[in-house]
Amino acid sequence: MAASIKTNSGRTAAQSQVPVAHPEISFGEALNQGLRQAMELSDSVVVLGQLVDYSPGVFGSTTGLVERFGPARVRDFPVSESAMTATAIGAAVVGLRPVLVHHRLDFMLYSMDAIVNWMSLWRFKSNTQSTLPIVIRTIVGRGWGQGPSTPRACMPGSRTFPV
Repeated sequence: MAASIKTNSGRTAAQSQVPVAHPEISFGEALNQGLRQAMELSDSVVVLGQLVDYSPGVFGSTTGLVERFGPARVRDFPVSESAMTATAIGAAVVGLRPVLVHHRLDFMLYSMDAIVNWMSLWRFKSNTQSTLPIVIRTIVGRGWGQGPSTPRACMPGSRTFPV
């Protein structure tokens, strides 16, 4: 039996009285499902980063994406965080929707020039005519060791999601 509830917009939505069972999956599997779904819904979504095309994926979050969508949409990069971020910016400028994967927050900090001086100011620099729809994902506290910069995970404006 379903009851109806009033939403903030004034629309009525059905609310189920019966709890729905959901399978338990890991955070990496959830990320993989989300990326796969976004890439299926839009050809403009691309995944960029180091080893994103590697068969085990980045902690399982990119497993199978290169096989499903091809190397044009799942791009491996050399170790150059600044170049990866600049490429994501360029991809967004031409209409793509990049998802940029940095393996460690410690190393993502090398791309802060592009993030602070270009991404954050792009709307202003383009006189509100353009946006940069970029998702930047970085990993903190998972798997192999962390460097001395890891406490910076709590930078203002950043979002941290536990695994």
